[in-house]
Amino acid sequence: MQLINKLTAALLAAASLLAISPAANAGLVALYTFDNAANLGLDKSGKGNNLVNSGSVAATAGVYGGGLALNGGSALLAASGTLAGLPTGDSSYSITAWINPTTSGAGGIVGWGNYGTNNEVVAFRMNGDYSLHNYWWYNDLSANSPTNLTTGSGTTGWHFVAATYDAITHVNSIYIDGVQVATRTATGLNAKAMNFAVGKTVDNEYFNGQMDNTAIFNQSLTSTELLAISRNDFSAFGVGVVPEPTSLLLLAIGAAALVGTRRRATRAA
Repeated sequence: MQLINKLTAALLAAASLLAISPAANAGLVALYTFDNAANLGLDKSGKGNNLVNSGSVAATAGVYGGGLALNGGSALLAASGTLAGLPTGDSSYSITAWINPTTSGAGGIVGWGNYGTNNEVVAFRMNGDYSLHNYWWYNDLSANSPTNLTTGSGTTGWHFVAATYDAITHVNSIYIDGVQVATRTATGLNAKAMNFAVGKTVDNEYFNGQMDNTAIFNQSLTSTELLAISRNDFSAFGVGVVPEPTSLLLLAIGAAALVGTRRRATRAA
């Protein structure tokens, strides 16, 4: 019986190793799906970068399961400390989110850094005309067309938005619904690991509307990766990956065979 217990424990340990691949989710810093209404700031990346509610944060229906409702005036999710793995200095990053804006103000989607100091910020927000703005503080990229968030499902409909930066090529881009709507080559980024928040950037830049599946990466995502993420597929980053049945089956068969062999050897003795 003692042997069986040991084999069972070993099998469970092996299964957990198969289910979680640290190498696979290395690029994912944080993932907020807002599916847990009692803990909207829960980080699903496995990195433990949980956020705390501030203001009138509420649960709502999202694109995939639950969503986050923000009032545009005081509600946000904020970090109580420093997020592990948050892109700083001149590091590559990607910010992705599903958003459903209620108004066209300068609503902050995600931001962090030393606001007020040039190049020490990474902030992604809306502009006043339903367009998008990714700024480093006086070194900014804007997607200035007022029709960017009024296509498809309409002004107040859901859209998948992303901001990316490649520290090697220095290419900074903005995407809406999988389409690159703005890009530039930029240098000087020196982001600081402070003031991280979802639903707000600086001062009164609060988001008004709903958000879903908001994620931070420490790499510049490709268009293929963005497409998968827009479809709620984070498997390339180790989220939602389960062990292959054949792998667990082989482990179980091997364990059972070993138990049987040990029993026969005991009886023969």
